[in-house]
Amino acid sequence: MEREPPHRPHGAEHPALDRVRREGRWWWLQARHARRVWRWALVAALAVFVLLVLLRKPLADWFWDEPQIEQLLAEGDRALAAGRLSAADGSGARERYQAVLALDGDRPQAREGLARTAAAALQQARDRLQNNDLDGSVQALALARELQVPQSEAEAVARQLQARRNTGAGIGALLAQARNAFAAGRLDDGDSSALPLGARMP
Repeated sequence: MEREPPHRPHGAEHPALDRVRREGRWWWLQARHARRVWRWALVAALAVFVLLVLLRKPLADWFWDEPQIEQLLAEGDRALAAGRLSAADGSGARERYQAVLALDGDRPQAREGLARTAAAALQQARDRLQNNDLDGSVQALALARELQVPQSEAEAVARQLQARRNTGAGIGALLAQARNAFAAGRLDDGDSSALPLGARMP
């Protein structure tokens, strides 16, 4: 009686077919993984594109404005060093620093420059007052106040200015009285005559 051949597992009689199946599954898994990678790569590329579109203007502004800002800051520093605190043609320190803030409102160098300009204007008001340039002192003090120097310091200079003006007004009145007395021939005839009035003037 013939013996039946031993039973082989399903597919064992076709090892080449098994190999094809295994390799086919491997390629299918690789293709599936590749599709997933490409899908995420496409999403990332799309996100970058959208981000560039949204940030196009800010990035362009930054690349174009940065050299201009640096130039304005340098010009402001030079104007401040030269004592040109403000100018109608825009070349003064105040105008240069304000132009920087118009381009970039968060630029600390411009704010510091304006603070230094304010301090210089206040000192300029004091110096002109000492030189008896009252009009120049008034202008410098006005600039210092516009740039928001400490109010107490500005008020101190303002009081000195007012006192100097009052003194000047008193001298002018004494001088007018002395001239009138001299014209009337009253040279030394009481306190209201020309010589006593002249002696009262500093």
